[in-house]
Amino acid sequence: DEAVRAALEEADRLAEAMPPSLKSVAQTVRVDISRLDHLMNLVGELVLAKANLQRLAERLREHPQVAELAGELGREVRSLDRRLAELQEGVLDARMVPLKQTFDKLGRMVRKIGRETGKEIHLEVHGSDTELDKLIMEELSDPLMHLLRNAIDHGIEPAEERAAKGKPTAGRITIRAAQKGSHVTIEVADDGRGLDVEAITQRALERGLVSEAQLNEMSERDRLNLIFVPGFSTKDSVTELSGRGVGLDVVKNNISELSGLVEVATRPGAGTRFILTLPTTLAILQALVVQIAGRVFAVPLASVSEILSFDPTAVHRVEGHEVIDLRGRTLPLLHLDRLFGFDGAHAQPTYVVVAGLAESRIGLLVDTLQGEQDVVIKGLGKKLGHVRGIAGATDLGDRRTTLVLDVGALIEECLEGASLEAVGT
Repeated sequence: DEAVRAALEEADRLAEAMPPSLKSVAQTVRVDISRLDHLMNLVGELVLAKANLQRLAERLREHPQVAELAGELGREVRSLDRRLAELQEGVLDARMVPLKQTFDKLGRMVRKIGRETGKEIHLEVHGSDTELDKLIMEELSDPLMHLLRNAIDHGIEPAEERAAKGKPTAGRITIRAAQKGSHVTIEVADDGRGLDVEAITQRALERGLVSEAQLNEMSERDRLNLIFVPGFSTKDSVTELSGRGVGLDVVKNNISELSGLVEVATRPGAGTRFILTLPTTLAILQALVVQIAGRVFAVPLASVSEILSFDPTAVHRVEGHEVIDLRGRTLPLLHLDRLFGFDGAHAQPTYVVVAGLAESRIGLLVDTLQGEQDVVIKGLGKKLGHVRGIAGATDLGDRRTTLVLDVGALIEECLEGASLEAVGT
């Protein structure tokens, strides 16, 4: 007993003397992500059960003989809601990891490629403590690597060319991450030669990716976004460095699958910026439940900035798109019934749900608003998983599958003026 007591006292003394960094490691428990996924699924089931109890309490209030019981049930449901919110937040926090690990790996890759190409590259990283869901982080690594390879291969000029332009011979790439509400933005910027919009449009024409008539209808932004079209490249030869034949369309598709958005900005001769906007998690989110042409959809509430009454007389056309003016800005409108190919005559929309990511905004035309609700997103499987504009499916507690809209993909489709594949009812 004395020996055990002495050993415990020695352990306590060593623990007290332990540096804070080591203490935090000692207090960390490694948990397999599949266990957290299972726990999140259980939380999701509780969210659905709470929604059912809420509905039951509302129905009971309609019957005077059980009004007192309904009030008590309502209070218990509100208490459950608070506890469930704490549990949900705790599980989500456990899934969050800082971007530092991914950024460190990217730093090593940039140094390696710099040596291989003979280019001196300075990498700046900001916001590496920004956190994302681990599953999103795992899918983010490849798109970021491709953007960096692309910047080094296509963007950063050789030292002699930079010197002739009066630039420092060493190229600079900056990665900047920041959390904005329930989304994270990651910017990858270089100080290279920038993008030549005329060269981009010419190459797109040569490859048959776009017609002269389509080009005439395109804005400067649309032409710049041609770099994301499958099959596009401004180089005649495929290099081992910048993708082994994999284009920026893959980056865009990968980010879209995460319900994110990719934007590009450039200054000829000064550099290019790619801005990725991603949700912090895809597990459980608050949604605005809406009805469109008799179908119910869920819109991620974090992407909704405001809701307006729809005035058809305020609609006009700009570059072929239906738009309205919103406080001095042009807001493109999206008819989801047309985009998803719903059959039959449709009533006049009642509301405009203003939704967006980063600085991009669109107006979703909807018939009715059914309220807000926590939803658990499930995948659509292989057959429907490729449908653009849909992030997944959820059960609102009524045992009917409801599709969750992918706002990032809808923004891209709206700005491109393309129609989506038909979605079955």
